[in-house]
Amino acid sequence: MAKVGIDKSKRWYVVRTNIKCEQKAADNLRQAGFDHYLPRQRIEKFNKRTNTYREIERPLLLRYLFVGLPTGAEHFGFVRACEGVEDILGDLEKHPVAVPASAVEEIYLDEIDMKFDDTRAARKHRGETLDREFPRGAKVFVNRLNTILHGVTATVIKTNGEDRVQISLGSLGNPWVKPSEIVAA
Repeated sequence: MAKVGIDKSKRWYVVRTNIKCEQKAADNLRQAGFDHYLPRQRIEKFNKRTNTYREIERPLLLRYLFVGLPTGAEHFGFVRACEGVEDILGDLEKHPVAVPASAVEEIYLDEIDMKFDDTRAARKHRGETLDREFPRGAKVFVNRLNTILHGVTATVIKTNGEDRVQISLGSLGNPWVKPSEIVAA
């Protein structure tokens, strides 16, 4: 069943999970009857061999999720007993500290609005294009760490609109690069 929103009548706490156990902790919290929220992020990976994109969904905050408990009925021991849960974040005396429901809701709404996603669909939804990010004539730095071109200044010639930018390196030519390989100057 899909989550329809953050219940503002509950007090929200940050739960630290065991390593790579975010989904396991979320499933066990749900089975125990606790309201929870695991922020997720979608990214696209390009496979050069098959020339295809693959979408991957992963936790936004590694090792952390939110749990909502009714006011006055905070059962921290039951939360900690769920498999995959390591602890609840708290103060120096280890007393759990509540997070404002509005902050959790803001993260939830940003996730729905695809603000954390790095996919072509998310960039289109946000109105991002390479033409806006790298306008023609803009100065950029090459960010290829393992090449001699790292740190070289270049000029944007044009973009293909989706996933490649052509830059001018002067006498070194005009290669097409990925946006992740250059940084705006």
